[in-house]
Amino acid sequence: MISSTNMAALYSANAANKWADAATTASERISSTYRINRSSDDPSGMMVATALSTDLSSYNRTLDNIHSGIAAVQKVDASLTSIASYLTEMRTLAVTAASTSTASTLSTLQTSFDNYRSDITNVATYTTLNGSSLMDGSTTSVSVQVGIAAGDSRSLSFSSATAAALGLSSLDISSDASTAISTIDSALVTIENYQSLVGAHEKLLGYRETLSNDMVLSLTSAYGNVMNADVAAETTNLATYQIREQAASAIVAQANTITKEMVTYLLKGVTG
Repeated sequence: MISSTNMAALYSANAANKWADAATTASERISSTYRINRSSDDPSGMMVATALSTDLSSYNRTLDNIHSGIAAVQKVDASLTSIASYLTEMRTLAVTAASTSTASTLSTLQTSFDNYRSDITNVATYTTLNGSSLMDGSTTSVSVQVGIAAGDSRSLSFSSATAAALGLSSLDISSDASTAISTIDSALVTIENYQSLVGAHEKLLGYRETLSNDMVLSLTSAYGNVMNADVAAETTNLATYQIREQAASAIVAQANTITKEMVTYLLKGVTG
């Protein structure tokens, strides 16, 4: 008895389609280098990859924030170093003035003293972050997001380091060098303490920078493990699937040929 349904051909055609789809998937993975190209490839894997990608993007942005914070404190640190140098020069002038009685010499010393004092204020005023001065008292703190969780931020505190804030405004070494020396000594202590605070800010930000870099590396690796295709394995798979597809297609053709020949033979018997 001959069935009107060619089951051998149907089974073979189904297999051919199956291997063709598998070959297409392998080819796509090789081309894109991704194991998951759409959610249907691996729904749970795509969910994990999306979460990893979100965290990775957040840590990269956090690094940008930290770098901005580090740049700010480094600018302040450099300015404080300059101000300390100015104060040292001013103290030297005051010590010289304390032992000088010549009016013209005292006037020259005072002019140099005034120039240093003006420069201190200029340095403090023009040490800025996004247009705002960090050392003239107008900006007392800057918040830096140092992690990806809400609230994981650090507040960097800043103080005024202008000549007025350091008590230098009314100093006159030509008439009272001793007071100037004492005031400058206090100003130097203030600057040293400020530098210590800024150094602590920079160290803290440096620690968080290292942590964020480590997290970026870890997340990048984890994301790659989920998303990246094994190109070598997929190349082997592609060749295997193509061979199986071709074999199944050949069986389909053979099954159809056998059926056709059988029908022709039977028809000959009837017509004969």
